[in-house]
Amino acid sequence: MADSSVLDTIERFLSEGFTGCDIVRWHALRVDTVVRAALPPTCNAAVFAIGGYGRCELAPFSDIDLMFVIRDRGQTSAVEAIYYKLLGSALPLSHSVRTIDECIDELRADVVTRTSLLDARFLGGSEAIALRYREKVEPEVFIKGHRDFFVARLKENQKRTMKFGKSVYMLQPNIKESDGGLRDVHEALWLSKIALHLRCIEDMSKILAHEDYKKLMKSYDFLLRLRTTLHVISKRPNDILSFELQEDAARTLGIGASKYFRASERLLRFYYLKAKAVREITAKVRNIAGSAYVRIPRRFRVSKINETFSLSQNRIMINSTDALKKDPALILDAYRMKSNTGKDFTAYLRDFIKRHLYIIDKKTRLSPRAVSAFIDILKGSRVFIVLRAMHDDGVLDRFIPEFGALRSLVVHEFYHVYTVDEHTLFTVKALEALSADSTSVLGQTYHDYPQKHVL
Repeated sequence: MADSSVLDTIERFLSEGFTGCDIVRWHALRVDTVVRAALPPTCNAAVFAIGGYGRCELAPFSDIDLMFVIRDRGQTSAVEAIYYKLLGSALPLSHSVRTIDECIDELRADVVTRTSLLDARFLGGSEAIALRYREKVEPEVFIKGHRDFFVARLKENQKRTMKFGKSVYMLQPNIKESDGGLRDVHEALWLSKIALHLRCIEDMSKILAHEDYKKLMKSYDFLLRLRTTLHVISKRPNDILSFELQEDAARTLGIGASKYFRASERLLRFYYLKAKAVREITAKVRNIAGSAYVRIPRRFRVSKINETFSLSQNRIMINSTDALKKDPALILDAYRMKSNTGKDFTAYLRDFIKRHLYIIDKKTRLSPRAVSAFIDILKGSRVFIVLRAMHDDGVLDRFIPEFGALRSLVVHEFYHVYTVDEHTLFTVKALEALSADSTSVLGQTYHDYPQKHVL
């Protein structure tokens, strides 16, 4: 538990503009001194910080995860003395006691245990046991069975997004677990440690473009500041940015109201921008890490679709960027192609479109080719998927400015879980699912209803 003086110091750090990384690291290192002070001069255990504490990412009320590694079970009494001494310091301890063999057995059996050991950091105690841990356990953590562990972590990530909502635009997001939250950064780092042998988040500069790396670090830092703020104002371990905390959180972070938006609404909009960046960039990191397990052919086949687009490695690619610049309606054609084929864009094509959104103007909106492409998308079998991609890429906002005005629009009422634009897209998804289910009463009603009313 963080005492009042620590909370006051952290709140001062927040108000003075300290980075989130600096604040959580300061708190972790402060706890380090408490733990080390509890260790006897001669210690028969090696003490490790694991989990978030091991990463030095410690929010004010986060658990202090400790692992005591001993030679054999006959040395547990030495650990008990240290543990009870630490309890007297009022730290929210979460601990485990393991021998070297038990570390290996448990990490092989449990993906969560192995994940926590990826962040293990030696604090003090027996150097000899710590050395044996590095020799025996770390190869099991970082090297052996890494393919299976990689797949298991991807499955764990899918479970998390199903549980906490697969959308960045939640009105009361969980800063740690929601889509685009801190856990996305952690997952990307864990997979990179296994597949690419990175050591820390700063090492992502080795695999990401400079702009992506800067954007990721700024977004990650904002999430850390926001999570720290929630702990401070809640005075408990709370990661949910609930309605009743949003104004206080905005005030603590120095975010005020504007002419059109309340401070809480501006805070959410900042959050959505940062969470979206985290989601997109960590997806790139996962793909880069995953490529370590995929054999990429030296030569890959390119199938020409038309003068503008081709298929490469089962993705839609662009033949000529000049063509899109001269006729922005071709951007809508690209999404129509995605609708017809179910293929994704290459990273280059998607980045090109996002960098050139400004060319989608009034002339493009009135272009028969663009309008025809959009209507075909609405009549296709992948309406939600394509509209979601267009919205994520910013194309839908430019093509239909009225829809763009709904982006990140917050409505504070019981029935709204997401922003208005997200609810609109999820309504489209529900209607699409309804149209596919002709066996249900509602589905039959949908099919019997004149389609001119649907479109």
